[in-house]
Amino acid sequence: GGGGGGGGGQVETAGLVSSLKINFCIICCGFILWRFMVACGIDVLGRKQEKSKLPIAALNYLGFLEECRNMFLVQMALSAVATIPYWGLAPISVGLRGCSINTAQSLTSTGLSILCIDTAVRGIATLCFVEILRRRIQTPDLKSKEVDEIHRTLWITGLPVYDQATGEKFKFDDKDFDRVANDLREALVEDLRKVFLGSWTAEIRVSVAPVVDKWQKVSSDLQAAQERLEAYSTLVNNHNTGWSGWLTEKHYLRQHRRSFDEVERLKRDLRRISQEKKNISGAAFVTFQHAEHRDHFLREKPNCWQCRHHAYFTFGRPPFASVTLACTRAPHPSDVNWLNLHITARMQKIKGGVLIIGLFVAMVTIVTPVTITSQMNVILPALRRRVEIVAHELHA
Repeated sequence: GGGGGGGGGQVETAGLVSSLKINFCIICCGFILWRFMVACGIDVLGRKQEKSKLPIAALNYLGFLEECRNMFLVQMALSAVATIPYWGLAPISVGLRGCSINTAQSLTSTGLSILCIDTAVRGIATLCFVEILRRRIQTPDLKSKEVDEIHRTLWITGLPVYDQATGEKFKFDDKDFDRVANDLREALVEDLRKVFLGSWTAEIRVSVAPVVDKWQKVSSDLQAAQERLEAYSTLVNNHNTGWSGWLTEKHYLRQHRRSFDEVERLKRDLRRISQEKKNISGAAFVTFQHAEHRDHFLREKPNCWQCRHHAYFTFGRPPFASVTLACTRAPHPSDVNWLNLHITARMQKIKGGVLIIGLFVAMVTIVTPVTITSQMNVILPALRRRVEIVAHELHA
């Protein structure tokens, strides 16, 4: 019994040391991130003369990195204050210095209380930094005209994008997109005339969005190729002397010709994509003359158990030509991911469900057995001692 107890006393922790190692790795990542931000000029946020030169997106990103750095440093200090007085330097040094950490000896009721308090305090600190970051995030200064136009714009999704019988996606040219926009405009005007009696002649602007993922990719590649071409043009004009200068100039000339050919090819691809027929994304933006006209299509308030944040607009004569569309308030154009505009809400839910199920399966089949197995070195010695005590009492 004594031998078993001594062996159990020398067993290193599986759960405590593992969590401490994870914390130590997080602290190291935070320190590396901090050094990276310093090297990249994170202090630009404190310089008023340079702050105005950066766009708001860059300022928000740099502010996020700075708050992450501050949060890591604060959490490291809180962990040190909570653990060093009780365990010494062993938790901070991950058991490399100081006495060995043992679950049976170190993780007593007092130690467990310290860990719980430390976790709670660090959680509160994290919430504080989240609130600081939320207040620090800047939003673009919109002009009053833009704000008024956004308040008069309706975002409609759910337009048919493929033939339900054959499954083929619709491919439209500019005339077809105009025809779809006119049909949708007529349906909206007809519905508004039922509410606003009489002849309704207010202006409505409808824009049907195509799928622009390939267009955006080619456009981004073209911009990058033009920047490389401009850089090689500058390098070619820098005349160098000697054999090394001659070889360098030849290399830059080859790269310049290659970049020029790439720019021409991407320009042709961009013209071809802009002229050919495009798929419809299923989304449209409708701008009314007055905000109350837009609010008419948002009058239906979904209940909380319906799990949706949009209203429905149905037009046509069922069952042959009836279409139901989802209506929401239009966001600012800069807040729209135009590359994913054709991905429906149902597909987003399916992808999210697959990821959640995959995470659940991984946690159940991989993480949980590994965690239980790692704790067996601590559980078995303690269980052996308990069994020996019970057996001794029974024999007595």
